[in-house]
Amino acid sequence: MESKFKIIIMDVDGTLTDGKIYIGDSGEIFKAFNVKDGYGIYNIALPAGIEPVIITGRVSEIVSNRCKEIGIKKYFRE
Repeated sequence: MESKFKIIIMDVDGTLTDGKIYIGDSGEIFKAFNVKDGYGIYNIALPAGIEPVIITGRVSEIVSNRCKEIGIKKYFRE
């Protein structure tokens, strides 16, 4: 089903995550992503022809990996 919307532009923290950044004892950083958001992007938005785009101020390999997992190809970071 084709949508009237062609693009969704979003941030990551508080949009695809719970807004928290977890830091371990050794300084490692963790984020918790909601699987329902990933499902919605991968199984609903993309098949409907809606392109998801991430714009974020934080450089993060975690976010880059999540984008690859759920099919987000446009990921802009500072």
